[in-house]
Amino acid sequence: MSSAVVDHPAAEASLCPSDASGDSLHTRDLYAQLKALQKRLEFLNIQEEYIKDEQKNLKREFYRAREELKRIQSVPLVIGQFMELINANEGIVASTAGSSYVVRILSTLNRELLKTGCSVALHRHSHSVVDILPPEADSTIQTLQMQEKPDVTYS
Repeated sequence: MSSAVVDHPAAEASLCPSDASGDSLHTRDLYAQLKALQKRLEFLNIQEEYIKDEQKNLKREFYRAREELKRIQSVPLVIGQFMELINANEGIVASTAGSSYVVRILSTLNRELLKTGCSVALHRHSHSVVDILPPEADSTIQTLQMQEKPDVTYS
């Protein structure tokens, strides 16, 4: 006797409660959800534009930094010997002229390759370590430099 199909309009109205003006609350809830989702979509679109602009700026900054690094490394460089790592950003080097310096180390260099006695390229003016040379790059420094104090006396 019970039917799934509702034929009477009053019975249909009882499924969706209505307010005094006759609008169904269900329709208002859907409209409120739609407006909330539209606001969320607008916010996400604005956020996407901001992120795209920030990404462009970061790419531009990255390319400038890479060009600056190339410029620094293209200056005629001085060869030196790495002596000791003081901290993550500084170390002690000996130049080919015999002087020792506390210098900055370029942040892009692999610190594991900086070993005592390895050949490094130093910036001409600041003496900062800008590159680590392969062991075979400058063997003359290693052959001419005194490795240890001789135990021979001439008296």
